[in-house]
Amino acid sequence: MVLDSRHSSGLIDKEKEQIGPSTVADRAVSRRPRGRVIPYESVLEHLTALSGIHSLLLGNHLSHLFGHEISPLFSELGGITTHPLRPDEGILLSGCQANETSADMSPT
Repeated sequence: MVLDSRHSSGLIDKEKEQIGPSTVADRAVSRRPRGRVIPYESVLEHLTALSGIHSLLLGNHLSHLFGHEISPLFSELGGITTHPLRPDEGILLSGCQANETSADMSPT
């Protein structure tokens, strides 16, 4: 399962940060906010290489790659599946540091 936490990655095993630079600011360095974005085309190109299918919809690639395990609430027939999740079978992605929120992001 891949999730976007929308805020800091501190949701993973109650850790402040798992990956990325420390959020302790160097007071001598002035930091300007900068946009961070993974272009849709890059994600699509990567998923196309993995799945081997040609579709402009990311969901089609994810469904092909992960099958019924794409999401605990996803079913190709449109129904909600209720099978329990197993521990430690997910990836949590966050575009923010622990001291940021999604409001700090400025996509270009």
